Amino acid sequence: MNARFWIMTLAAEFARVTLRSGQSLSQSRGGATDEGYAWESMTLTFDGEYVTFTEDSDSRDCDGRMSRGSERVCHVSRLASVRNEWSGLMVPDWQDERDERRDYSAEAAGY
Repeated sequence: MNARFWIMTLAAEFARVTLRSGQSLSQSRGGATDEGYAWESMTLTFDGEYVTFTEDSDSRDCDGRMSRGSERVCHVSRLASVRNEWSGLMVPDWQDERDERRDYSAEAAGY
């Protein structure tokens, strides 16, 4: 069985993805910025029943370092269940499994 669905890429463009059971697809980008660095990645994995969407980012600028990580899942039967308000495309009905944010400067200041 294949999982076929629309996903927004790191470039904020929609792409149609097809994954076979056991297959993963990753995209990443990042590098130096005028104030530090920024890096982000996304990985899609299909286990034959669920697609898992993992996103991670890490950056540093004049305000300090920040990182974020999230993981969402969608059953194969719900991969075209939600209408995206900007594109009109039918996209996956993602369910949050994990959402973590870390502001290193706020932690150092005791927040």
